[in-house]
Parts: sequence; C-alpha cells; structure tokens
Amino acid sequence: MPASRSRSKPFIAESERRGAIRRLLPGGHVTGSYWLVHPPGAQRSRALQTFKKWLLAELAKPN
Repeated sequence: MPASRSRSKPFIAESERRGAIRRLLPGGHVTGSYWLVHPPGAQRSRALQTFKKWLLAELAKPN
C-alpha cells in the first residue's frame, strides 16, 4: 500500500478491530496529527513534563 494511503488509517485501527481499545466518542477525524491527552491538573506532574520534553525532542529529530 502506498505511504499516502497507509497514513489515512489510524495506527490504532488494528487494536480497535480486535477490541483491545474502543472509541470513547462516535465518529472520527484523521488529522495526520497525534494528541498528548492527560487528565486535568496532570500538566503539573514532573513525569508528564519530562515525557513531553522527551517526546518533543524525538519529534524534532530528522528522519
């Protein structure tokens, strides 16, 4: 499958198909982006801040 077509499917599609995860809300929207989601107040967590800093550094690296 061409790269452009494979990106149109969420990387979690197989897990969802198997029932390992499920959608909390109906529908969906492919944005080509990922979201870092956390509970309210968690942004003050040192662990989350460290993870976010690492993640952004990894994403900034050239392929």
